[in-house]
Amino acid sequence: MRLSPQILEAVKSGAVPNRLDRVIASVAPVWGLSRMRARMTMAVGNTWTGARQDLPEMRNFNPLSTSPVEDEDVWNRQTLISRAADLIKNDAVAGGTINELVTSVVGTGLSVHPEPLRKVLGWDEDYAAEWAQEVKERFDLWASSPTECDVERRRTFWQAQALAYRAELSRGDAFVLLPRLRHPGSVWNLKLQVLEGDRVLTPPGMRDTEALTQGVACDAYGAPTGYWVSKRYPGTLRGITKDDFGSVPTPAFDAQGRPNVLHLYHELRPGQRRGLPLLAPVIAVLKQLSRLSEAELAAAVVTSFFAVAITKNGSGPGPLGVPTKDSSGQGFAELGPAIVADLNPGETITNVAPVRPNGAFDPFWRSLVGQISLRTQIPPEVLLKKFESSYTAARGALLQFGKVITVERDSHLTTRLCQPVYELWLAEDIAAGRTVAPGFFKDPFLRAALCSARWIGDALPILDPLKEVLAAQERINYTLSTRSEQTTMLGGGDFDVNVEKAARERKKLKESGLIPEPAPASVPIDPNPTLPDGSKQDDTNARRIGLLKLAMEAS
Repeated sequence: MRLSPQILEAVKSGAVPNRLDRVIASVAPVWGLSRMRARMTMAVGNTWTGARQDLPEMRNFNPLSTSPVEDEDVWNRQTLISRAADLIKNDAVAGGTINELVTSVVGTGLSVHPEPLRKVLGWDEDYAAEWAQEVKERFDLWASSPTECDVERRRTFWQAQALAYRAELSRGDAFVLLPRLRHPGSVWNLKLQVLEGDRVLTPPGMRDTEALTQGVACDAYGAPTGYWVSKRYPGTLRGITKDDFGSVPTPAFDAQGRPNVLHLYHELRPGQRRGLPLLAPVIAVLKQLSRLSEAELAAAVVTSFFAVAITKNGSGPGPLGVPTKDSSGQGFAELGPAIVADLNPGETITNVAPVRPNGAFDPFWRSLVGQISLRTQIPPEVLLKKFESSYTAARGALLQFGKVITVERDSHLTTRLCQPVYELWLAEDIAAGRTVAPGFFKDPFLRAALCSARWIGDALPILDPLKEVLAAQERINYTLSTRSEQTTMLGGGDFDVNVEKAARERKKLKESGLIPEPAPASVPIDPNPTLPDGSKQDDTNARRIGLLKLAMEAS
């Protein structure tokens, strides 16, 4: 049997005795031989380079494997949060990363489009569409009013989405309490209260256990049962009284199983109970990058102060007059625009060649930003707002970022915040008799069918609208997609609503006489031109081919 070079190297390294092996072999040769055999056997069996202990670069690389709860240790987590928050406030790259995600994922907010499962409910298509439109209009009334949806009466539901998502990215997690109260003049009881994760913590006098971790209480299966919410922000002393100390236990669900608290965080490991800031893995790189930028800027500013150096022959004042003394006693002279100076015999002026800005700074800085973009999943072109390489590369970057936006919307923000809030609102609206939904409170199966909805955000970034529209038309023509799907992708709207609005607009234009009747052509135009082979060409297809050709020529 022929051994691979990796195994031969492992055997060779495993056959080298250390000091302990030599001592044992000198007094107990049989024992020493068995140790060497065991060492070589282990060397042959360990063919993973990353698991070898004999390599110099891997010898001291022995991290401990921790549980999800230990991995989010309270002290490490608090340090990560404070450092990430400081970078977001003071560093352009860190703050821009969070701003880009919030703007792209949430934007103006995710809007609900109810889609009840009409076949399950036994409804016809017209009734289902009418029911969905009425529910959407009422939900939008609640969502657009700070008095109706916000316990602080400050923000709409769409603004609350952005606030909660920003808090989650910046500080690891965010909590949305769902109290039921009615403000004067309001219609609905459901309210939202957005809290940063710092407000949820284990009360003083209690210790973290398997059932309670950093303010989150769980049952034996790991499901949350309650949260300890601090009455005031930790560390706040201004205007505080003795009644403001302590935490309030808040059940995770009410008696009917409806949530009282929504916990927004990215779960990276099974059993994880608290979130970590998005920038946690790249805090060190971001801080060093910030220091590098500040140092390079300071060097460029200092270099710009040095205009000329004067060589004098003697101790006279020189061509620029008597120099000014600084705090350290050093002399300097300030130059103004268009100065003409007479030189004395033996005096010369030498230009100081600036070495800043450093030409190698920008490529190196961009390479580090590229490493940060790998972790944050924001392409460097999007993060830096520079699309300089080519159309294909820019479009590829936007497509990759579009995947991130879609996943964050559909698999995270919708499931953890938007859909639970919609279901709670719908339950209240049905209980009040404003929405007709038989069997909602009796049959969970019917309740799930009635709560089915789709959440639509702003349109994804488009680099060339003409090409994207033509591609969407081709998908529709070949039944690869529907008009509703393409309307959502390109414009972020609703196809049915667009059709109704377009019909009303066209009717108004006709009534106003703004759509003239087509004038008769002097020369008849064949709508189906004849091709060179004698066959007829459909004019719709010809127009499409012409537009495709035009788009390709434009690129």
